[in-house]
Amino acid sequence: MLDLICLHLSDPLFDLVLKLVYDYVTTNAKSNAVKAIGQLISSLALAHPTKTIDKFLPFCLSQIKDELKHGASSVRTTSSHIAIPSDTTLHWSAVLSLSDRSLID
Repeated sequence: MLDLICLHLSDPLFDLVLKLVYDYVTTNAKSNAVKAIGQLISSLALAHPTKTIDKFLPFCLSQIKDELKHGASSVRTTSSHIAIPSDTTLHWSAVLSLSDRSLID
């Protein structure tokens, strides 16, 4: 359903939605929202792949590099409790960067 909504947005409205989603995604990393936000970005990318890639990919790649540089996911654990924030941010950025269907196809 979200795919259809994104496909039928006018250019100015799409740009507004893209900006709102980008602003939220770049300031929040919620482990329980990764799948939902990934699907939202995937729907945006289906409607306008170039705009979505140009907006999200540079941010996600720089975040992934930064998190790895500072040790995210460097300590193995078998704990089932909440992940440390850097691991959540690394996972968030990785999922978002792979959400674009045109990169996968």
